[in-house]
Amino acid sequence: MKVSFISMSEELSGISSRILSSYVRSLGHEYKIVFLPTQTAFKSYSKTTLEQVVEVLPESDIVGVSVITPLFFLAVQLSEFIRKRTDAKIIWGGINPTVRPIECLKHAD
Repeated sequence: MKVSFISMSEELSGISSRILSSYVRSLGHEYKIVFLPTQTAFKSYSKTTLEQVVEVLPESDIVGVSVITPLFFLAVQLSEFIRKRTDAKIIWGGINPTVRPIECLKHAD
C-alpha cells in the first residue's frame, strides 16, 4: 500500500505526519510526506500548487491530510482537487476533524 501525508501546518516539523509515516513504514508500506507552505491569510491554493501536489500522489492508495481549523477551507479545496484527479481515499486528521467530525466527514472518506 502507498500512503501520502500532507502537512498543511506552518511548521516544517510536521510532527504528526512524521510519526504516522514512521508507523506506516514499520508495517512495510511505502509513504511520502508533502509539506505545503501555508499561511492563514491564503483564501485558496493556486492551481499550480494543487497540480504540483497531485503530481506526487498518482500512485497513492491513501492520502492523509492534517487539518487545523484556520485552514479548513484550504483543506476542502485541496481534498476536492485530489479526489477529482486520483483514486486515493482521503483521510483527515488533526484538531478540526477531532472537534467537528460531522462537518469534516462531508469532505473526507
